[in-house]
Amino acid sequence: SILVSELLDYVGDALGAKVVTEHPLQSFSRRYFDGHDARLVSHSAELCQASSAVRRAVARSAPFAPTRLPPGGPEWRTVPLARLVQFFTHPSRFLLRERLGVRIDDADSRVESREPFLLDGLGRYGVRQALLALQQHGADAATAERSLRGRGLLPHGTVGGLAVEAEWSGVQAFGQRLAALHAGTGLPPLPLALGIGNVCITGQLDGLTADGRIAHRLGRTREKDRVGLWVEHLVLQMVAPTHVARRTRWLSHDQEFVLTPVPEAAVLLQALVACYLDGLERPLPFFPASAWDFVSTPKRPWAAARDRFEGSDFRAGEGDDPYHAVAFRGLDPIDDEFARLATSIFGPWAAHEVAGA
Repeated sequence: SILVSELLDYVGDALGAKVVTEHPLQSFSRRYFDGHDARLVSHSAELCQASSAVRRAVARSAPFAPTRLPPGGPEWRTVPLARLVQFFTHPSRFLLRERLGVRIDDADSRVESREPFLLDGLGRYGVRQALLALQQHGADAATAERSLRGRGLLPHGTVGGLAVEAEWSGVQAFGQRLAALHAGTGLPPLPLALGIGNVCITGQLDGLTADGRIAHRLGRTREKDRVGLWVEHLVLQMVAPTHVARRTRWLSHDQEFVLTPVPEAAVLLQALVACYLDGLERPLPFFPASAWDFVSTPKRPWAAARDRFEGSDFRAGEGDDPYHAVAFRGLDPIDDEFARLATSIFGPWAAHEVAGA
């Protein structure tokens, strides 16, 4: 029932804790015996032995990286800001793809053999992004539909027109909110050449106004949006000219908030750069969604992080990502180092977020 689900969400938000316990499918799941969630308990010695046997079998799997890789050469020490953000949104994938040249394809990456009749989530997001850009250039709905059809972003026939019609007004309203924030004060992108230790951050910062930086996503705010925004916000603190406020405003479908100035930005950015260099040599146990749940659920951080990482019978966990599965094969990465990284990267966020301001 949608009504019951919304009630449970409301009660959970009010209490700051989950009010529904999702039990594992298998009664020998390690979640009944690892002590991370006091609500999951088993007194069966036989099942405890079975759980231990499963964990021993997993532990016998050869680790992906038994030793550290050599340090990255000079080419890794000049890093564009966008690439640094890419690292923190998915360190495991960055290490495998960018440093080692290993690409893991899954079923979702296969090319469809049939034309789609409906847009999936990613397709709708692409259409919204394209519509926003077209609306900002003054296109009407008919012009926008022709453009999207020409780019192959819409299903054929009437269904494609209905997709544009369904998204047009929502995108238009979002664009108006975004335009109001800029309000004619937009500034050109700021070139970067920021030295942090022996690393140089290059690229540019866009979305600048006299009142600070404006960033947005035409969708819901995700944890990887937060970590990317935080990296960019810390860079802003270091490079903002005197006529630009050192604050960042974020706008998405579900949230609007401001990140305030960070006096200790240099120290925090040095720590992030150290994580980046470390993550070039070994899998770094930082998982944005699980880390965010760890720092934002003070009453049960370990259980919240493990729930998000392992998922359940009803939803995939962050650890089901194939790059995480390979990089941390035979290991349990939700450990003390994970907690340290989650706290050091996301911990300072709460002191600098102001809702709506």
